Amino acid sequence: MSRTSINADWRYAGPVLAGLLLLVLVLYHATVQSVLAKWGQFEQGEFAHGYLVLAVSVYMVFVSRNQLAELNPCSNALGLLAIAISGLLWLVAKVVDVQMVQALAVVLLLMSVIWTITGNRVTRQLLLPVLFLCFAIPIWSPLSPLLQELTADTVFWLTRAAGVPAMRVEQMIIVPGGSLSIEEACSGLRYLLAALTLGVLYAYLNFEDTWSRILVVVVAGFAAVVSNIIRVFIVIYLAYSSDMQHPWVSDHLAFGWWLFGAVLLLLMVIDIALSRRRVHRID
Repeated sequence: MSRTSINADWRYAGPVLAGLLLLVLVLYHATVQSVLAKWGQFEQGEFAHGYLVLAVSVYMVFVSRNQLAELNPCSNALGLLAIAISGLLWLVAKVVDVQMVQALAVVLLLMSVIWTITGNRVTRQLLLPVLFLCFAIPIWSPLSPLLQELTADTVFWLTRAAGVPAMRVEQMIIVPGGSLSIEEACSGLRYLLAALTLGVLYAYLNFEDTWSRILVVVVAGFAAVVSNIIRVFIVIYLAYSSDMQHPWVSDHLAFGWWLFGAVLLLLMVIDIALSRRRVHRID
């Protein structure tokens, strides 16, 4: 098929697709607004990186614009079934008032509309940019108590191994001089989501092999969990050694982001060094 005919196909499919996607956002504006509200919680929210995720998703589409232009959009009737299922999922979630499922259903609706209008090949090309939005919607909240428990268990073990006379009462670590509670905000979910977001982007831009990309994302997620555990341990140890007077005891969020950034930077440096070594071996 000629480039002219391909452009003609997109001149029809493009406006139709854009109009239907906009229609989905308008029809489900309540769910969209609730997600945007979480994005606006810059200080305490786990999803304050939402606008960044949206920008990256748009950037992914922009980068792949040449590949998309070479594909022939062709409607797929199975997408209508996917739209119906996604809409039903949203309706059920609305009835039982589960917002995170409502948000997921809207993303699935957007993907289903793309599939219906453009077909399989275009949908595969746009699958990652659209599903990337999942890092910015509140479907990860069930992980928070699990990460909280993991953090409390590991930090308490590290604290005792370091010789600190500590006791644990549920999620509270008690040391001489005071006690520190490991709340859900200390679970590290915000660091995990940020790491997964950056890991997927880094893997997308720097690797072509699927397994290499998966490995990068897994390592980034693991590093985020470990860095949060280290952060909480350091804060508790400083609380013990300073008799609760160290400034990081009361303001440890900024320290956490600095530590998180340092860990990710270290991983990037290691990856670059290993890549250079592989290139030298090939040469």
